[in-house]
Amino acid sequence: KSASELFEYQPDLLHHIVTTMNPNVLTAHGVPVYRMDQHAGEFIITFPRAYHTGFNHGYNMAEAVNFAPPDWLQIGRKCVEHYSLMRRFCVFCHDELVCKMATRPELLTLQVAAVCYKDMLKMVEYERSKRSELVEGGVRNAEREAFELLPEDERQCALCKTTIFMSALTIVNGRDDQEIVCMRHFKSMDVDPANLILRYRYTMDELAILLKGLKIHAESYDDWMAKVRTALDARGDERLEFSVIKDYFGQALEKKYPESELLVALQTVVEEADKCQMVAHQLSSTQGKIRTRLGTEAKYRLTVEELELFVNQLETLPAKVTGQKGVVELLEKVSKFKVESRHLIEREKASLETVEDMVEKGEALDIFLPEVEMLRTRLDQLQWIKEVREVLDDPSEVSNDSLVGLEHRGCSLKPRPDVEAGLSRLRGLRITMDQWETRATSCLQATPKWNVEEVERLVREGESISLGLPSLEKLKEAIRKAKEWWSRAENLQKPENYPYLDTLEALVAKGRPLPIRLDPLSQLETQVAAARAWRERTARVFLKKNSACNLLEVLSPRYDIGMERRKKKKSDEGNYRHPIFLGLSAVQLSDPQEIVNAFKQAEQAELISMRDLRDINRNARDRKQGVMLECELCLDKYPPGSTPLPRLPSGKARPTSLREVKFLCPNCLRSRRPRLETILSLLVSLQKLTVRLPEGEALQCLTERAMAWQDRARTVLATPDISKALKKLSIQSKEDGDESGSLDEQSADATTDSESESPLPTRRSSSGAAEIVVELSKDTVNKLENLLVEGDLLEVSLDEVSHMWRVLQATPQRRSKLYPELDSLEAELIAAREEKRQEKQRKREKLETEEGREERERKKQKKKKKEEKRRQEEEARAESEDDCSAKHCKRPTGKQVHWVQCDKCSMWFHLFCIGLKPQQIKEDEEFFCGKCSSSGKSGSRKRSGKSGGGSSSSKAASSSSSGGGGRSKEPAPDTSDMDTE
Repeated sequence: KSASELFEYQPDLLHHIVTTMNPNVLTAHGVPVYRMDQHAGEFIITFPRAYHTGFNHGYNMAEAVNFAPPDWLQIGRKCVEHYSLMRRFCVFCHDELVCKMATRPELLTLQVAAVCYKDMLKMVEYERSKRSELVEGGVRNAEREAFELLPEDERQCALCKTTIFMSALTIVNGRDDQEIVCMRHFKSMDVDPANLILRYRYTMDELAILLKGLKIHAESYDDWMAKVRTALDARGDERLEFSVIKDYFGQALEKKYPESELLVALQTVVEEADKCQMVAHQLSSTQGKIRTRLGTEAKYRLTVEELELFVNQLETLPAKVTGQKGVVELLEKVSKFKVESRHLIEREKASLETVEDMVEKGEALDIFLPEVEMLRTRLDQLQWIKEVREVLDDPSEVSNDSLVGLEHRGCSLKPRPDVEAGLSRLRGLRITMDQWETRATSCLQATPKWNVEEVERLVREGESISLGLPSLEKLKEAIRKAKEWWSRAENLQKPENYPYLDTLEALVAKGRPLPIRLDPLSQLETQVAAARAWRERTARVFLKKNSACNLLEVLSPRYDIGMERRKKKKSDEGNYRHPIFLGLSAVQLSDPQEIVNAFKQAEQAELISMRDLRDINRNARDRKQGVMLECELCLDKYPPGSTPLPRLPSGKARPTSLREVKFLCPNCLRSRRPRLETILSLLVSLQKLTVRLPEGEALQCLTERAMAWQDRARTVLATPDISKALKKLSIQSKEDGDESGSLDEQSADATTDSESESPLPTRRSSSGAAEIVVELSKDTVNKLENLLVEGDLLEVSLDEVSHMWRVLQATPQRRSKLYPELDSLEAELIAAREEKRQEKQRKREKLETEEGREERERKKQKKKKKEEKRRQEEEARAESEDDCSAKHCKRPTGKQVHWVQCDKCSMWFHLFCIGLKPQQIKEDEEFFCGKCSSSGKSGSRKRSGKSGGGSSSSKAASSSSSGGGGRSKEPAPDTSDMDTE
């Protein structure tokens, strides 16, 4: 009314969103008007056919969304009809939307299906009426058309612009681009009906089917409610299976039925029935029984009362659950088990098998039953009584710990007469074992020690009690070691055996810790003590104070001539391995002639090395400047103060130069060099010993070498030229008034002790002997010098050495040699002493600083690491004591470790390491190792590890160890360099 001229000119004016109106006008005509301010994050909903407008207060971004709830379908169809009247294009085809929904009714909610059914019913009725008008109007041609496949502009009505989906009319002219019109325009069309064609999407029958599907889906909720009410009200045998009830609930969820009290009740029933069914399956399933029987206890077990309540719950449940029958049977089994177990518990005597079966049956029920615990207590008692009977019937394998454990278990059991009787008998056995253990402990710690027979008697008593006694294995091991030790001691004391000291020391060291009295031990200790005393006496005779060399090094030929001498720690005499003997095998070490040959070779090598060193030092003589001391043997030069000077006896006149003093450097003068008479007395004492010493053999070779050299020297000195020269020198010495000692004593004293710096001798006149010149031929001089070199290499004081040196000193060649004056030598010595003192002062001051303390701490740490490394090496050596003489010892283990001794080299081998078995070794046949059998000296070895022969010198031994983890063996001869029997 307010703008009628606009609507007459353009009826769809409101659809163009170009018109606004004063709200006062709308209010005046009774139209409600509402105002609202929309803020960010807020939504405003406008219902269909609502006129709305708005404006922005500033820059804004807004979004409009069209949505259609189920009740919109009715409004949507009216909108389509209105658009048709206004001849406006539709946004989408309403009929197509409804048909699409009808083709999949199962996807629709009940509300949507009901609304869709009503809308589609109107659409079908309208379609049926229009098609009837066409038939009555004379339209006879029709064809199916899938309008949804056509473009939008080809499926729009030419008159009202409606998007067509259900049916349309077109003219028969054979053209593809012909126009179509809605059936509502049929009466207004000026066309012969015979020339019209009806194009349809569905037949009426197909539409009826679609409509029926919607109806069924829309009305399914009522049917479902009726079925659910009937199922929930059923009782007893009329109840439905749980699977059917569950399907009802699944159907409601699938079809999205609305929330209601019936649906909630159904859900409650399904959840409760599901839990009950799960519990019923667990109670009646075989897997649960097997799991329980295997010992895996459940976290929670039902009691009998809970089981009865559960059965009642299953019976009152609106649904029949699977497993209910099994639960009922389980309750019957439980009742039956309770009756049977009560009878068994009340019985005075019951067999172990019966109780075990009953316990197993009760555990298989998987129900908490007090009777099962009572049966387990009875079963523990019966099992304990059975173990006690086995122990008392055969206590041979019972240990004290297992007996105590068994007794403790018995004390923890519930009291019963048979249990108390078993405990009493166990206590008696344990007391007997404790008494024997006390005797065994006293035997192991007894002073004086028990003999072998007494210990064996004690072991037999222990074996009659039990083989598991703690001290029994110790006593057996002690007896075995004692017998092995005794056998080896008797073998070493045989007249044909002449063992080394190291062998006896090792044997004595192994015999002392044994808790059994060993009669030969005291005799062996006496022999060891005598040998050690002889070695200490010999060391006092030969070794200088704080000497860096041991006795064996001093007595043996030098092997380090020309080499840089490294500072080494002082080692035990008996454990020292001299390089001369490193190349000798055990067989060669047992042969005295081989040792003599080794010393001969070492003597030749020593002489050759010394001559080479003299040539080197003689060629390098001019390179060293200043006052120097020259060694008479190696010709090496030393600055004053770096080496001690020879000490002259008191009362001697001081010489003017070193020409009359024989100087030997510390490397050449390694010992005190006693006289031969002293050495002979040591050899006499050595002959009385019954033990071999490497030092004794070295002393014998040194004595033989010295005496052989002395014979050669006397022969040379007896020649006329040299004898005449000696006589002249002797006469001159007497004229010089040398009453304090002879020529020999002077020379011997001058070269005997040079282990510390000594003041120079008092000066005497240089006239007399210093003026005597002895003329000798060149060959004689060379012969004397060669002999003197050999004599100086001997660590023995011989008069012939001093005679030769005095004669050579009087020859023109040596007279022309320049020697340092004693005055300049004194100045050098004073300077050297002062330098040493200053150096010590500097070191002392340095140690007082922070750097010095850090350096001292580093040295301590370094020393600590060396000690730790040495300790680890000693432990490793101790672990390898049981290695056999095979090239690669495999260290076999077990209760019995078998050994065999070679009859030639006396080396011991594991049978396992040489590939033999105990039955292949016989006591009445000789055995030779691989080296001895291949050397050709002692015959050949058979493949079986034995060689034929009727002698009984073959030795085989087997050893045992407790627990199977350790290893022990018969004490075998030590096979070190000087340790062969």
